[in-house]
Amino acid sequence: LRLLEEEEVNFVQPAYRFNKNTPLNQRINYFKNISSTFLAHITTMSQVNRRRVRVGVFGFPAPSPAEVSGVTSNDYLYDQTNGAINVIASMFGSSDRTQVVVHPFKSSVLNDAGIEEVLGGEFFASYVVGLHCNREPQESITFLPASGLGTPIYDWTYKQKDDLISQRILFVEKVKNSFGAIVYRIHHNPTSWTGPVTQGIQEMVVRRIDDFVSMFVYKNLEEQFIGRQSRGRQTAIEIKNYTELLLNRLLGKQIVAYKDVKVEPNEDRTVYFVEFFYQPVTEIKFILVTMKMSFELA
Repeated sequence: LRLLEEEEVNFVQPAYRFNKNTPLNQRINYFKNISSTFLAHITTMSQVNRRRVRVGVFGFPAPSPAEVSGVTSNDYLYDQTNGAINVIASMFGSSDRTQVVVHPFKSSVLNDAGIEEVLGGEFFASYVVGLHCNREPQESITFLPASGLGTPIYDWTYKQKDDLISQRILFVEKVKNSFGAIVYRIHHNPTSWTGPVTQGIQEMVVRRIDDFVSMFVYKNLEEQFIGRQSRGRQTAIEIKNYTELLLNRLLGKQIVAYKDVKVEPNEDRTVYFVEFFYQPVTEIKFILVTMKMSFELA
């Protein structure tokens, strides 16, 4: 993680593989330990330096092959100590920079010998990251097909789906298409944020757009104005005009509208505060996101 601190990284996803004999409780304890470290990295990097903002995708582990027949879907989700819903809510519910995947499945795709294995969300998380990275920030992965990778271990009930949705957990569901065939699809594209919508972003699309817009505007302003002579009000006007030019480039792509671009210098005119409102392109089209940026002019 130290090596990533100076890199421009969009996604962080821990990659590991359990020994097939490792029991579920040990897997979950490992998941807790490594995830807390990665979560701290993501949170710190995204707060300290705007140019290093990032998000993480985490996969909840599956039972071992020997345990699959004895661990019911209710046990897997609702166990008081290590149930997926309780663990994920307590660890990630206060972060809108993470997405957590619950998808234990059987597959032979990743085995060189073609042997069917029991795999967990940590494997499917890699697939989810790939889906994100191959799309523009405003393109959602909601309801994208997930067939061909394997067969889910559990067929979630409606109540279980409701609980997974309410806890902001990404999962795969079985549906019947218009031809009557059974297919699998990603149900939703949430962040893990479970707090008030006024304090965090619940859609990964909105989180990615927010990061993209802030980095796009900030870096272009930095390149255009850092190192130039500061002339107070005149420079503020130039920054405002350039910010509007940049936002116009995003209209119809990442954002549908913006307004109230304001630029104010501090007392000695070495720092200019840039602020504006914008509306992201997303499945939820009534959210207004406020973004405020500041940078120093040397």
